[in-house]
Amino acid sequence: MHRYRQNEVKEEPLVSKNNENLKILFLGDEEYFSFVDAYFREKGLQNITCQRKLKKLSRDEIASLLDYDMVITAGETRIHLPNFTEEIGLYLENHVIYFAEFDLATLNDRTQSYITISNTKDCDIKRSPIYTVGDCMSAYLNALDCIMDDYLKINDCVILKNHKSIEEIREEYMDFRMNFILETEAIIEKISVINDLEHIIRRFVQNYMKKENSRTINGIVFQKTDDTVSASFLYEGKIIARITFYNGLKNIVNPYYKEFNLEVSSGRRNLINLGKRSIYDNRKYIIPDAPSVINGDEYQTVEGIYRKVLKIFTNEFKRVLKYKEK
Repeated sequence: MHRYRQNEVKEEPLVSKNNENLKILFLGDEEYFSFVDAYFREKGLQNITCQRKLKKLSRDEIASLLDYDMVITAGETRIHLPNFTEEIGLYLENHVIYFAEFDLATLNDRTQSYITISNTKDCDIKRSPIYTVGDCMSAYLNALDCIMDDYLKINDCVILKNHKSIEEIREEYMDFRMNFILETEAIIEKISVINDLEHIIRRFVQNYMKKENSRTINGIVFQKTDDTVSASFLYEGKIIARITFYNGLKNIVNPYYKEFNLEVSSGRRNLINLGKRSIYDNRKYIIPDAPSVINGDEYQTVEGIYRKVLKIFTNEFKRVLKYKEK
């Protein structure tokens, strides 16, 4: 009987370059050179070359890529990885080049990076998006982290310091999205309450205060001037909060922006004028010269006035009707 013994082959990593001899080339915008260089040095990689991006690489420039172990491109530079990795791989023998490229695109509240990854050994192409909260520097940081995290799968000789994995970056973004949605709902709720409050005040002034500039009903003082309408909250005979809306003031970003004046009492119940406040979603952009966006404590004051006014116009609406002008 013939016995066949299967050869045992030890599986080795695709690449065995360490931190000292791993040569990296970055092709991109010059404005990011110092950031990219600092990124790799902070990670413990010293052999980094940054070159200006080109829309198209010449034959000589392509040949120069053979001197590197990793080539990262950003922006308009294109290597066309599917064809290029197979073509250049024929001339490399045992040398493996890892290729990665990414583009950035700003989408409202986030930055999107499309990352394409390949190498000249197996020529597999992987392309996937990641999303980043923040500016382009944050997007660059996350894109480079994703690239290096993937590179460790083919080279376990490189040791990186303080980098985020692809999973961690995606998890961070999902947490941000959930919080962003909750914050959006809270902002919409505040806008709705303030809009409704202004509407009720104006309707009351129009229907029940044709001959009077001030009227008190169930602890709420409604007032009007030539330029404003307001509602004040009374407690033990003293005004402890007042919201004032201006006549003829158009919303700058209708219907997501509104201005109003807010006054609250101090601990001694002295009314303090906080000045103008605004309500809008200021996470994406800031409206020039806009008053401060109402904060949480200030909004609770406004919400208290709103609930009191709303109660008057629901449970006690019949009582209000008797003040209607004949």
